[in-house]
Amino acid sequence: MAQLLNHLGWQCFDLAGYSMGGLISMLYKQQYSQHVEKQFLLESAAVDRGDWQASLELRAQYMQAAEHLGTDAEKGVRQFLDTISPNRKVSPLVEKVTIERLASRPLGFAHALKCVTDALHDVDRKRCWRLRRCQQFYRWQQCGSDA
Repeated sequence: MAQLLNHLGWQCFDLAGYSMGGLISMLYKQQYSQHVEKQFLLESAAVDRGDWQASLELRAQYMQAAEHLGTDAEKGVRQFLDTISPNRKVSPLVEKVTIERLASRPLGFAHALKCVTDALHDVDRKRCWRLRRCQQFYRWQQCGSDA
């Protein structure tokens, strides 16, 4: 991503990410904060729980599902769905289609779950939040000086 943005000549921009893209956005901002003006995270894979320990525990459950995906794709998908949405209303047809689609590429799905879990150890959440607060304060000072 950094090489593409450098090639395009983008020196300062807003960055948004959804799910896995949110995690990538956080990792990018952590490494290249001078380029990111505003950051928007939508259901980011790394901050899906307010409590960091809860995020780690959730990811441990995802890893159990990922292990099952390698041997019994349907069991792995069901475990993932029960973890991510334990109180969902289950429609037999929707559940069947969801499981079929997610189980159609079980190793890719397992690798995605593992990738996010591994990346949690690389994200410096405190630094990302500190950068966010500093940028907000800096913008407030700029806006205040214009008034």
